[in-house]
Amino acid sequence: MTSTPSTLFNLIRIQGAIVCCFFVVGLSLGALPLFVSRDLDGSDTIVGLVIGSQFIASLCSRVFVGQLLARAGVKRCVIVSLLGLGLYGLVLGSTSFISNNTITVLVIARLVQGLAVGVLTTGAILWAIHTLGESSTARVLSITGISIYGAVACGAPIGILLFNYVGITGVALAIALLAVVSALALLSIHYTHLRSNKKTAGKTVFTKVALPGSILFLHGVGFVSIEAFNSLYFSVSGWSSVT
Repeated sequence: MTSTPSTLFNLIRIQGAIVCCFFVVGLSLGALPLFVSRDLDGSDTIVGLVIGSQFIASLCSRVFVGQLLARAGVKRCVIVSLLGLGLYGLVLGSTSFISNNTITVLVIARLVQGLAVGVLTTGAILWAIHTLGESSTARVLSITGISIYGAVACGAPIGILLFNYVGITGVALAIALLAVVSALALLSIHYTHLRSNKKTAGKTVFTKVALPGSILFLHGVGFVSIEAFNSLYFSVSGWSSVT
């Protein structure tokens, strides 16, 4: 498919949703460990539970995300997922005013975020592929990878700075605003929902993705283990960029 200015603008907005999504992930990775450890006096185990719950929810979303996108439509799922991230921001902000069961509320909020991230990522990738054509699949995946890691890399230190200056409420407000603005930017993109009756046996799909999926799983374990405690390590080390 030939890329026109309007097509490229649509692609930028779709990729902007992914950037927003993982910028929010980065903000959370930077701010939440400090919030749980400092303000809530949580242990390292609790920090790991709060951080890891999002990724567990994203993993679980893979069970149903394909059918959800096929039935509800890619555009609708992406926009609703962004609004889900906005809801996550509001719930996260409310924890500043909750004295009881704060950790439980945080875990629930992270589960909501994880489901939103799982659905949004898959939906936005499919949307971009449909926009540019299947021949551009490799290019879309490459751009998506850059968007994801770039957004997390920028979001984490900004999350730490926001937390230190405006607290978890400021971080939560930034998350909610980013999500809503990104959702509004997608409303004007015309997208025809494509339905397909073709189904592939689950065993066939699992066989094809088992090996690369296992590699990605091991990568994710290391990634989350390091990221969950980075900000705590910075803080304990007394580095000015955190404290």
